Amino acid sequence: MVEIDYKFLNAPLDQALADHPCRAYLIFGEEVLVKEALGAVLGRLLPEAARSLNFEPCDGTEVDIAEVVERVNTYSLMPGAKVVALTDARLFLSARDRAGLVKKAAAAVEADDFKSGARHLLSAMAAAGLDFDDVAGPDRTRGLKPLGVDEQDAGWLDSLVAYCRERRLEVPKSLDEDGILLAALEKGFPAENHLVVTVEQVDRRRSLYAAFKEKGTVIDCSVPKGERRADRQVQDAVMRRQMEALLERAGKRIEPAAAARLMEMVGFDLRTAAANLEKLVDFTGDRQTIVEDDVRRVLRRTKKDPIFEFTNALADRDLDGALFYLDSLLVGGVLSHPLQLLGAAANQLRKLILLKEFAKSPEGRVWQPQMNFSAFKSRVLSALQAKDRRLLERIDAWQQKAAEGDAGRTETVPTQKAGKAGAKGAAKTDLRMVPNPNNAYPVFQLLKKSDRFSSEELAAGLQAVARCDLLIKAGGADPRLILETAVIAICAPSSRRPGGKC
Repeated sequence: MVEIDYKFLNAPLDQALADHPCRAYLIFGEEVLVKEALGAVLGRLLPEAARSLNFEPCDGTEVDIAEVVERVNTYSLMPGAKVVALTDARLFLSARDRAGLVKKAAAAVEADDFKSGARHLLSAMAAAGLDFDDVAGPDRTRGLKPLGVDEQDAGWLDSLVAYCRERRLEVPKSLDEDGILLAALEKGFPAENHLVVTVEQVDRRRSLYAAFKEKGTVIDCSVPKGERRADRQVQDAVMRRQMEALLERAGKRIEPAAAARLMEMVGFDLRTAAANLEKLVDFTGDRQTIVEDDVRRVLRRTKKDPIFEFTNALADRDLDGALFYLDSLLVGGVLSHPLQLLGAAANQLRKLILLKEFAKSPEGRVWQPQMNFSAFKSRVLSALQAKDRRLLERIDAWQQKAAEGDAGRTETVPTQKAGKAGAKGAAKTDLRMVPNPNNAYPVFQLLKKSDRFSSEELAAGLQAVARCDLLIKAGGADPRLILETAVIAICAPSSRRPGGKC
């Protein structure tokens, strides 16, 4: 019948539901928005007074799809509409989803949210065809492998399995849930009976999705998770709307600077943002306006920064920002080892060096730091790609000579294999300036940032990173202090650097 893009606003959703009444609803996407959409659907189908008798919620971790279909096909004893809601359904899952589900389960246990952790773990185990004995028995090594869990780091899993067993939760049986639901949608439900299914994500290619779209209503509550500018704009818009709705109910307002500070501290996490906003509402008492100082005094930073925030700060020569993100990444559990930060810094410097040398070369004369992106694409991008092609051809030639030399020294290596190894186009390198011509904007930005450095400063920064790399690997010194020294060597002007030594 219809697919509704929620747009995270209640008014359009209410109107869409009024325009397209149906028997089956599929709601997917961001958890907080899914719950709001479910509430909007219930508000359209059932008055509040009738929900105690005519609304049957079913937890997807406890009830299988066959039982849900049986319930929705059973007539209500009371007059009026009947709604059966299957929440957190285990539909659209595949083996590839296991790793993500296991990570979410572990994170939920860490946050002391065992109910959510159980939901994710049971779904992952069902996708892997495992039961509790496989992951908690004496011979569980083979059972842990499909989940990607190391036996040395399985304490959270043991706690979660114990939680599930105490509550008699079971791993879903391996049955054709898609097929059961497809058949039910084709057959239809009794008059005035409705089915609402909520899931975290869908596969639009699956026939089950097409059936919901054809026979019922699909409500898309998804929000892009990426870090591109367009993704962030959508995330910020969603966050602001959710904050405005909560504050309106509380009779409060928040200053723009305070809202920006809260969003920066939390990142895109609607549940945490709502909890923090409620703390601020309580903290301000009778005061109507939440100010930036309230946010600073009450909240703590929970956002986990992506590593490119750190490398962007390096390219901007933003010393305070680079040191801030260095600290955030080290304490936030994003990195498995401090050397990851040093490697990221080295890669960023190599890119800056390549782009700086291009700008100084004869073909780089087409580049002007003041030009806009459109001019960059039409006048500079092709020159960068041409330089990349010459680099690949040079690497091809080196590989061919090396292969021919090996073939000459080793009688067991046929010469024709050397030729194949050096075949044109076989070269692979991360030194290309334009790895993806369809996404050239980051190259444009980095080329502009390379103008903030001299060639000598970039070379000195790379040398400082190399020295710090040796010191961290040698051990005996605090990696944080070593990393901070490398950051200062890269970001600080030459006149302010402490000798460039680690």
